[in-house]
Amino acid sequence: MNLEDQLRTILSLGTLAKASEAFAQLRASGASESSLITDLTHAIVLGSTSTRYLATRLSATMNVPDRFLPVWLAGLDDPEWVVRESAAAVLREQVTDQSVRTKLIHVTLHDPKPHVREAAAQSLASVLQPITDYGEAVRHPFERQRLRAATAIGYSANTIEAEELLLLLAKDSHWRVRLAAVRSLARLPRTASVQAMIEVRAAENEPRVRRAATAALALAE
Repeated sequence: MNLEDQLRTILSLGTLAKASEAFAQLRASGASESSLITDLTHAIVLGSTSTRYLATRLSATMNVPDRFLPVWLAGLDDPEWVVRESAAAVLREQVTDQSVRTKLIHVTLHDPKPHVREAAAQSLASVLQPITDYGEAVRHPFERQRLRAATAIGYSANTIEAEELLLLLAKDSHWRVRLAAVRSLARLPRTASVQAMIEVRAAENEPRVRRAATAALALAE
C-alpha cells in the first residue's frame, strides 16, 4: 500500500484517537514527511467533512505550522462547524501572528456556532487584550455581540481587564448578556468585586441568571 493510500485509511478511521495513533505509527515507520504534508494539505482542502476535520488535527502534530497555516486559516471559513472548530483549536500556537489573532477574534464574535467561538476564544487566551479587542463589542447595540464578547473575555489571561469589562456586562439590560457575564466571571480570580457582582446576580429576578450566579457562589465555597 502506498503512502497516500495508508493516509487515506488512517483518515477513514473516524475517531481522532484512532487516527492519531495510526498516524504516529506511520510517521515512526519512516514515511516521507514532505509527502505527508502534501497529502494532508490535499485532504484538508478536498476531503469529506470527517476527513477535513481529522486531517486538520493530524497536521498540527507535525510541528511545521508554516506549511499548514494557509489551510488552517481557510478552515475557519469551512461550511462545516466541526472543521471550523478544529481549525480554531490547532491555531492556538500561532496566535502571536497578527493575522491569526485578528481572524480568531472575528470568529469569537461572528461564527454562528458556540463550539467554534469557544475554541477560538480558548486559543486566544494568552494574547487577548479585552479592552482593545472587545471594547467596541461590549457596547454594541445588538445583545448578540455583547453576549459573545462576554463569553470570549472570560478566557482571557488578562484577568484585570477581563474583570473590568465583565463587571460592566453583568449589569447589561439583556438577561442573556448578564448570564454570559456571570459564567465568565466565575472563571476569574474571586476578587471582592467579582464576588460582590455574582452575589448581586444571585438575587436578581431572571431565574436563569440567578441559577448561574448561585452555582458560581457554590463553587467558591
